[in-house]
Amino acid sequence: MALAGGYTGHLGDYSTGAAQAIMPYVVGGNEVYQQQTSWPVVLEHSDVVVLWSANPLNTLKIAWNASDEQGLEYFAALRKSGKRLICIDPMRSESVDFFGDKMEWIAPHMGTDVALMLGIAHTLVENSWQDEAFLARCTTGYDVFADYLLGVTDGTAKTAEWAAEICGVSAGKIRELAEIFHHNTTMLMAGWGMQRQQFGEQKHWMIVTLAAMLGKLARQAAGLVFLITLPTAAIRRVVPLC
Repeated sequence: MALAGGYTGHLGDYSTGAAQAIMPYVVGGNEVYQQQTSWPVVLEHSDVVVLWSANPLNTLKIAWNASDEQGLEYFAALRKSGKRLICIDPMRSESVDFFGDKMEWIAPHMGTDVALMLGIAHTLVENSWQDEAFLARCTTGYDVFADYLLGVTDGTAKTAEWAAEICGVSAGKIRELAEIFHHNTTMLMAGWGMQRQQFGEQKHWMIVTLAAMLGKLARQAAGLVFLITLPTAAIRRVVPLC
């Protein structure tokens, strides 16, 4: 078609365009469409589940060819599980309403997810909660990021107070999130919506960085998943990264 003229090609897709571009450089693969930790593992072993910019009760009603509503049974089980459930999303979504009083809803200003994550990350360092052994063994470049986080490179430390001014979530709540994430087997479930904007790739890049600082990426039922909008639960999978 291109040889005949009048043809416009494309890279990626609408759903995860920014994430697809950045993730191979961050984790070595596309990740957003790759196999994730299975639901049975999460339901059995996770202590805290965080929906970050994700509304699965809505997105499970659609897919490429048919609805993915078979995934809803896992969210019903999650609601009954007694786990600590948190949703970070500027919009009070169908998912928040579905979980009701069993889920805490935190509403940052739209487009400020990175600032919130940076405030959490700074709190981890402030309390020496970052997993230095994991960062040294399984990552590269953390020292450069740490200089930015602590304000060495630009004179501005990304404290909880700094983040609160940007994202609208109180500094106390930001510190509380850091403590919760650190002390529990925490699964961060990141949606795709937050990367559909200018500089959207920074959101997924930063949430991987946060999960790495927590040291959760190498632990069962902890760390990070990107594909909760689909029923990724058929196979029990626990694969340590290193």
